[in-house]
Amino acid sequence: MLSFYLALIDSDQNKSKFEKIYNTYHRKMLNIAYVITKNGADAEIALSDALYNIAKAINRIDDSDEKKMKSYLYTIVKNTSRDLLREKASSKEVEFEEAFKLEIEVDIEKIIEGDEKYIRTLKKIYLLPDIYKNVMKLRYLNDLSLKEISEVLNIPLNTVKIQLFRGAKMLREILKEEGVHK
Repeated sequence: MLSFYLALIDSDQNKSKFEKIYNTYHRKMLNIAYVITKNGADAEIALSDALYNIAKAINRIDDSDEKKMKSYLYTIVKNTSRDLLREKASSKEVEFEEAFKLEIEVDIEKIIEGDEKYIRTLKKIYLLPDIYKNVMKLRYLNDLSLKEISEVLNIPLNTVKIQLFRGAKMLREILKEEGVHK
């Protein structure tokens, strides 16, 4: 992920500055995003947007005053997190997803820690029929919007909603049978 942002920066000096910022503040910025969004996937998206904005403005960031720089970085991540929440709140897909919510967020920490219940849940997504597996992966693992899924799969938005609902229902049933989900 770091290499993506570094590719946006021209000078070696600014690349070095960004890399230092990334390595030093990445975890704290993710935590701030999570506190605001209350959702791991949304926090990752907000952080990604914030890092993109930081990379684009890296030549204007003064790293000589650490306190001022931290304040600037944290403000960017707070704003991108809030923007993401506003965008989601204004979208009708939030209503749809709240009605049929199935919390499947890829949490790298859980995978690294070897959380068996979490890993089994992810594996079960891949056992679903392709028609449901594809929309589930795009929505919950790639965090695409319903409209984006519709465009990627070249199917109507209502079809995406139906497939997502049915896939979530099937996944819940599979997980219930195994005692993973209530």
